[in-house]
Amino acid sequence: METNDRLVNFGIMCDAVSIEPWQYKCIMNLVKRKNIQLRVILLTENEEKQGSNQTKPSNIFAKFNKKKTQQLNIIDHFSDAQVLRLAGDNLFLDAMKLEGFQLDFVLYFGTKQVDERLLEVPKYGFWSFQYNNSANINDDSSLFWKMHLKDQLIPISLIKIGSNQNAHLVLKHGTFGVIKESQRANQANYQSSIAEWPSLVYKSLMINGMHALQHEKNGLRNMNYSTPTMLTTIHFKCSLLLQIGKKLRDKLFLYEYWNVGIINKPIHELLNNKHPKIEWLNDQKEVFFADPFGYEDKNGVHLIMEELDHKVVKGFITTTHIQQRTPSEAVYHHGVITSDSHLSYPFILQYKGTTYCIPENSESNKVILYQLNPDSKSWVKTKVLLENFPGVDSTVIYYQNKWWLFCTKAGSTPQSANNELHIFYSDDLFGEWMPHMLNPVKVDIRAARPAGTPFIRQGVLYRPAQDCSETYGGKVTFNQVINLTPTQFQEEIVSELEPDRTSSFPHGLHTVSSIGDLTLIDGKRKEYRFHHFIKKLYRFKPSKQLNKKSLAIAPQVFSSNWTNRKNSLKRVK
Repeated sequence: METNDRLVNFGIMCDAVSIEPWQYKCIMNLVKRKNIQLRVILLTENEEKQGSNQTKPSNIFAKFNKKKTQQLNIIDHFSDAQVLRLAGDNLFLDAMKLEGFQLDFVLYFGTKQVDERLLEVPKYGFWSFQYNNSANINDDSSLFWKMHLKDQLIPISLIKIGSNQNAHLVLKHGTFGVIKESQRANQANYQSSIAEWPSLVYKSLMINGMHALQHEKNGLRNMNYSTPTMLTTIHFKCSLLLQIGKKLRDKLFLYEYWNVGIINKPIHELLNNKHPKIEWLNDQKEVFFADPFGYEDKNGVHLIMEELDHKVVKGFITTTHIQQRTPSEAVYHHGVITSDSHLSYPFILQYKGTTYCIPENSESNKVILYQLNPDSKSWVKTKVLLENFPGVDSTVIYYQNKWWLFCTKAGSTPQSANNELHIFYSDDLFGEWMPHMLNPVKVDIRAARPAGTPFIRQGVLYRPAQDCSETYGGKVTFNQVINLTPTQFQEEIVSELEPDRTSSFPHGLHTVSSIGDLTLIDGKRKEYRFHHFIKKLYRFKPSKQLNKKSLAIAPQVFSSNWTNRKNSLKRVK
């Protein structure tokens, strides 16, 4: 481990004195850290001819993609740094000048290839942002073609530039979901996230050393996209208008129904079983159920889940008790945990014979632990685990002599609730929780947001996560945790579970949880109806009270394969 007591010097290299706001944030996130300073701003010989740090495609594509963000003068904002204008035609002299600053690294915002003699001068090299096709992130045509070709993902890497393509070292990598209706919204989304990456890599470098960065996989592919023609650009802009229309249609008339099911197999078997048999609760039209968890006691199996009534708008927590696993009667207990803010994802934790629940309540800006009173079956607020942190889908496990809490963070970027994984740890469940040194430890729309019970199989920790790349709650990925310490984290996707396309809920799933040798799951069905517009009006004036009227529902909770006999279901106060 390297020490971070010494002063670290870094430089910025760009084609122009004008930089974009997200690039300014990159620099600010670095200089506000302890023991690091910006020593020099390197400008290429053509900086006076360049308007900003971006490629300059011609024709109608350039007009459509003209930057509307305000440019910042890097020299004015970082006046303490020296300015060095590189000669270009005398690389030996440029390298000699650069060596005089004794730089640890250079953050490169330019668009041209950096000469190999300059790459070797900083201790840790030149760092640059690239798309996974090896195109510079300032190349607008790469994002254009990703959207035009209907790609679902935007992979971006912060790399240490090598002397050739194969020598690039990926320092940090993230995968973002494509926002279909706006190129500018995509840029704003990933720029707000990656602005923190150089600071996080520097922090990891000082704590763990350069060798700890070697695990990042090189996902770069050498693909050259041409500048779009006028006809292609017009077609693309028309497709954006179509996507805006589809988004408006969805807002007005699309409603997503969720339901809960049971798989009569332990959760670890889903690593290899892609099509498990699911027994669904009876489908309801007025409410939906999702995010199922559960526990078992002497009285049978208890399911706890989110219930959402469109008239109330905000979710609340409901339980279902199934006596002796094959009951003659099952009962819903409606609204056992409620709040003025939305509740969902009631993660269940059993510790020292006591059952605890951590419902998702990011709107409160807290992560709260509830304890079950076994006599009254009521849930009592026990401890605030995280203050002033909007944790989404908090999931806890005791592993390698520590408690670990996984969650995403709401509101830090447009997609952060679905793609930005944060970790906290503690020696005691009821003690102080500390943030991981590298939070957010992962940015991946396919495998960040928790999706159920972590489990250990043959000594390996697996973490279910949501894949929201195509739609929210599209499917679940299983991630094998390779390295988990307070200063390091690494995991990789090893399996995925897709929704059952032949079921009544074919359009998504986002929770798999464990009760002993049973697994709980949820599923999503999309429906377009004109009357859904009426349902959505409740968002502007929701009901203040839950509808607790008893309701007779269909005469069967699960299919005969699950219960071996017909069951009745009641909803009670």
